[in-house]
Amino acid sequence: MPSLALLGRPILTADDGAIVTGRPAQRHCLALLSLLAVERRGLSRDRVIAYLWPEGDERAGRHRLSVTLHVLRQRLGGDTIGTWGDGLALEPWRWEVDAWRLEDAVARGDFGEAREVYGGTPLDGFYLRGAPAFEQWLEQWRDRVARRYLAVLDALALEAERGGDLEARVAWRQEIVARDPCSSTATLGLMRALAGAGRLEAALRSARAYTFAVREEFGLEPDPAVLDCARAFAHPRLPVPDPGAAPGFTG
Repeated sequence: MPSLALLGRPILTADDGAIVTGRPAQRHCLALLSLLAVERRGLSRDRVIAYLWPEGDERAGRHRLSVTLHVLRQRLGGDTIGTWGDGLALEPWRWEVDAWRLEDAVARGDFGEAREVYGGTPLDGFYLRGAPAFEQWLEQWRDRVARRYLAVLDALALEAERGGDLEARVAWRQEIVARDPCSSTATLGLMRALAGAGRLEAALRSARAYTFAVREEFGLEPDPAVLDCARAFAHPRLPVPDPGAAPGFTG
């Protein structure tokens, strides 16, 4: 069956396993497939046209959509994109989509598989000139996936902590901070993981890195909770702030 990789650089693969090139892999074709893959319940033709061909009249937009559908169905199979009334949707039984695998793995709590499936920023490097609604949709989807992936990393860190794997806990927390270096919640999680592994100096370096990032990027003062935690680690007689005070990630 065809496969569509959207996490990272977009790649479209045909039934025979060959990477699709030429017209079916052009930007509007990939953008259409991406829309239908993410909006799993499907979209009306009017909404698709508004996303992909906003500059023309309705007749021209419908013509371009019909041509794009023909190109894709000719290469991938007539049954890969379903229709109902005026709507379009990818036929789920005919596709493998990495974004679907990520969603399904998170839904069933298989965070290890979710970590394996995640391939990077959705549609990395992809853009569609003259289609501001599509670009806005893409940025919103990227943001949702980024937050979901942070939640996956947070869950893996908690699993490692419960299993007593202190170094794995540190590694997951480090990846979270690398993706969100100005987050006080992420920094506190890493500091506590490092301290739990007996690496107090590394925990203090994390606090300093966070403070520098917040001041340099936003011109703001750091969260007092991070500074309080750093002082407690630097002076062990001080009580360490309650870990429960920092909210976890939500996806």
